[in-house]
Amino acid sequence: MPDAAQNGHPIPKQCRPEVDWISDLIRSLKPGAIATYQELSARAGVSIQSHRWLLESAAKKLRREDAILIESIRNVGIRRLDAEGKALRPGTRLRRIHSQARQGRKDAATLTDDELNSLPQSVRASHYAAEGLCGVMEVATRARRIKVLEGAAERRQGKLDFDGVLAALKG
Repeated sequence: MPDAAQNGHPIPKQCRPEVDWISDLIRSLKPGAIATYQELSARAGVSIQSHRWLLESAAKKLRREDAILIESIRNVGIRRLDAEGKALRPGTRLRRIHSQARQGRKDAATLTDDELNSLPQSVRASHYAAEGLCGVMEVATRARRIKVLEGAAERRQGKLDFDGVLAALKG
């Protein structure tokens, strides 16, 4: 096995002990149970609200190693998601994507023609590509489109492959 310096990483990949401690606490929760920020901070030895990255690292580790998902509860702590919470999580992400895509298109519209023409071609191409993708994501993640896809998934009684998604959106 190559050492860390050979693959371009000066430090071997390992978690800080605080991340492991937080992960262990969350792992011990039953699905649907809540761990308060005070409990998490006591386990980590630092304020979780000030060192949010520790919680983010623990969440990544738990998702990758144990298929455990968590959600934040504002000013309270975190909840370990149960099966229903896991099933609904992608929809939450889609709403966020839709909002970000809409904002991206609004941001793109702030450039005047003169400003755009003064930019190098590579920057203009990047701008047009990003603006176009934001438009595609905005349209694809509209609530009406999501309902169409949910209906198609119900009719198939399972997952939709890429072709199934395209067919449902065309139809």
